[in-house]
Amino acid sequence: MGPYLVTLDEIENVYNLSMTARVNGEVWSQGSTSTMYRTFEDIIEYVSQSEPLVPGDILGSGTVGRGCGLELG
Repeated sequence: MGPYLVTLDEIENVYNLSMTARVNGEVWSQGSTSTMYRTFEDIIEYVSQSEPLVPGDILGSGTVGRGCGLELG
């Protein structure tokens, strides 16, 4: 994960963040949290219906921009 992780209080608006996916330093895709299909709240609600969530769990929110490495590579 990373190279940077931040806490929620360090982010002004989680639904207005730029995202960049890099492989070995090369930009493969770019996007924004403003175009997410589901909110983080929706993702947490859905997952927690069948799995107990505990501190330290990491949930993925999907691919960045135009798709996954298999689709882009």
